[in-house]
Amino acid sequence: MIAVLHNPSGTIRLLCEVPHCPRTRGRRKGETEIQDGERWICGDHWRLVSRSMKAIYRRARRRAASGKGSWEAAHRLWMRCRREAIEIAVGIKS
Repeated sequence: MIAVLHNPSGTIRLLCEVPHCPRTRGRRKGETEIQDGERWICGDHWRLVSRSMKAIYRRARRRAASGKGSWEAAHRLWMRCRREAIEIAVGIKS
């Protein structure tokens, strides 16, 4: 699920992907708008993801950006990072 919060002021904020996490983020400096389908994990939960998994994900993103890999592979690895963060946050995995 892609979590987006619409404020009364009309701004759009992304909710952390981890369920029940109250953290949000708005548009970053230099971004025109938050893109449809964009996902985000807050820093507290991103730290829970293992270093090796984050390194594999970063490598896949770099390869996709250079044209040597696919964005689908990078997306699958993002989903694995997301799953790991959620499982650790709710106590399923240690």
